[in-house]
Order: sequence, then C-alpha cells, then structure tokens
Amino acid sequence: AYPLTLPPPKKPGQKVNPGTFILKATYKDRGSGSQTALESGEIIALRPAFQQAESADSMSRGVTTYRPFGGDTVVLNNLKHNGFFMLKRVDLTALRGVSVGVGGGDGKYQYSGGRIELRLDGPRGPKIGEAKISVANGAKMEFAEVNIPLGQPADGRWHDVYFVLKNESSGSSNVAAVDWVRFEF
Repeated sequence: AYPLTLPPPKKPGQKVNPGTFILKATYKDRGSGSQTALESGEIIALRPAFQQAESADSMSRGVTTYRPFGGDTVVLNNLKHNGFFMLKRVDLTALRGVSVGVGGGDGKYQYSGGRIELRLDGPRGPKIGEAKISVANGAKMEFAEVNIPLGQPADGRWHDVYFVLKNESSGSSNVAAVDWVRFEF
C-alpha cells in the first residue's frame, strides 16, 4: 500500500467547506492471452472529525431532534437508558479519544445525567471508552464537553461506532441532549 495525499477539490480562490468526501479507487490489469483482465475497486466516504449528532447514520427508536433555542442549534433528544446513535465506518487509527457536546435541561425538558459509552459494531458490542455525563437543569439549556478517552487500540479495520447513553437508576427519563461529536487525533 502506498500513502496518497489528495487535496480537497476546489476552484482557485475558493474556500472549501468541511463535508464528506467520496473517494473511488479502481485498478484493472492488462490480463494475458489466456486470462481476461482483473479489476477491483473500493469506495470510501471520508467525513470531517467534527460531526453534528443529528447527522448520525442510525439512532435507537424514539430518539428525536429538538431545537432548544428555536433557531439553528439542533440536538438529539429522548436518549434514555440504552438509547444510542451511531456513525458508520469509522477508522480508529491514530484516534486518541472522542469529545461529545451534551446539553442539560431547559424549561421544556429535564435530564438525569449518567454516562456515555463508545461501543463497536453494535449497541452491545465491545466497549472502547466511557465517560460520566453531568447535566444542569435550568431555565435555558447549557452545554458541556464530555471527553471520552479510548481504551482499545485500533485494529486497522473500519467500525460502526455506537454512542450509548446509560443511567440504570433512571430508565424512563432522558439522560442528556447531544449536540455534536468530535474525533480527537
């Protein structure tokens, strides 16, 4: 395997906004007189390290979005004990940890706090990190950054990463609102 560096596509003088890049690579040999050419390829999507939680690839049943200030800020809501959201095909190579923006209660919703677990390939898959979530419930939603160190080295494979919220003592209440995720390299 050869390392390859690709600059983001842009026109001269144009600023490139962060987003998802789709890379497609194929290879075809010349074959021979008795064998047809062989061809193989792969397509991968590269996302920025900072992701809005509402852009998750999947969420547990009942998870909704909420605009706590009535404007552009959107958070995931109704994340109860064992509630999750997931990002597909994440490469953990060189990843030191993950930070998550969590919100506390406002006049409309209250949260219990608890913890957040990072799990691979399923909501009950191998746990690679966890952190405590403390929330403040007030008249206006306030946000805090939760840092989750990783406890498992990268294995060189792509994984679906599940963000599972936990609070065994408060199963029917919301654990926290989640605004964003940032992968730390």
